Amino acid sequence: MSPQLVRDSGAEHFSLAEARQRLEAIAEAMRSIRLCSRPNCRYRDISVEVRPIAGAEPPEYEGRIDAAIDRPSGSLDRAHYRLRFRGGRWQLLGGEEVSDVSSFFFEGDTYEVFSAYGSRKGKLADASSSLRVGYRELYYRVFDRGQERWP
Repeated sequence: MSPQLVRDSGAEHFSLAEARQRLEAIAEAMRSIRLCSRPNCRYRDISVEVRPIAGAEPPEYEGRIDAAIDRPSGSLDRAHYRLRFRGGRWQLLGGEEVSDVSSFFFEGDTYEVFSAYGSRKGKLADASSSLRVGYRELYYRVFDRGQERWP
């Protein structure tokens, strides 16, 4: 179900309220993503933050999504994603996911992994399906290659 959107009447720009509602809708879509074969392997405790970018005309916003990721490990993993609302759409800029044994860093469509088992970097499109990170699912399933899916 899509939330009712608030738009500044007659204006060509989007209000802070609309940008926030759309980021909250993205966070809601994240709740349905399964990150492994276990039924409870999902995002948890998702929070969003939206701030206007000072001096941007038309108005632009920066956003952040923070979440816990429930995966088969000894502790809950943490995810932090950076976004920007520009040209009427949210864009996924990058982020990080941290677990007890590894750290994943993302910038656009690239990733870098540092873990107890080694390090590697590459493009999300070239990554094997064994790269089980939330960012990949967010980048392709919730977003369209990092661009918000919006009519």
